[in-house]
Amino acid sequence: MRKAYPLLLAMMFIFIIGAGYGKSNVMEKQISPPSPDLSVTGKEVKPGKVSIGNKEETPCSRLPFHPFTIHLEMNQYKETALDAASDYSNSIGQSFVTKTYISNTPWYSVDHGSFESVKDAVARMQELKGNKLIPKDAYVGAPMPYGVELAAADTKEKALKEVRRVRKSGVSAYVIQQNENCFRVMYGAYPNEDVAGFYEREIRSLGLSARVAPR
Repeated sequence: MRKAYPLLLAMMFIFIIGAGYGKSNVMEKQISPPSPDLSVTGKEVKPGKVSIGNKEETPCSRLPFHPFTIHLEMNQYKETALDAASDYSNSIGQSFVTKTYISNTPWYSVDHGSFESVKDAVARMQELKGNKLIPKDAYVGAPMPYGVELAAADTKEKALKEVRRVRKSGVSAYVIQQNENCFRVMYGAYPNEDVAGFYEREIRSLGLSARVAPR
């Protein structure tokens, strides 16, 4: 089991949500501030069914949000975070890295899973803590309903192939399965479209296709 970065608690304003879950490490605010050039003022979106803007109906045309993740740890160094995400993926399943900024400095959040409801995320977190597979101070953050979509595929195998391809560029992508015919390759988890858009442009600068989309 890895240990969460100790500086994390000193660098956040966190309020525990009590309703329905007691003191269950469910946080009202997750560390995911934007670049210094952005403010988190974009339109907040509640989980629900949405369209991603395709004019033609496809298996990926109408999507449920997966806005909740389990925050595992924070690292100042990208390679350390990527190694941590790889270790967690091997032991607990899909884990990924989201780049963020704290005091104008890039940090890397290591997160696990994509959940439609906070209840599902908390249940999974408690299971993993019970098995001592994640840090005791891991928590479920506030809804992060947007990410950067890199690709969509009709099979999991094709989606994972795309994940391996983009990881060669240093992008820690992950897969969200929408239904039996839709597997979306995503990066990051952000509170609104403005913040996600900053990282979309950063990914495009690497020569990769990317667009802001619900997650």
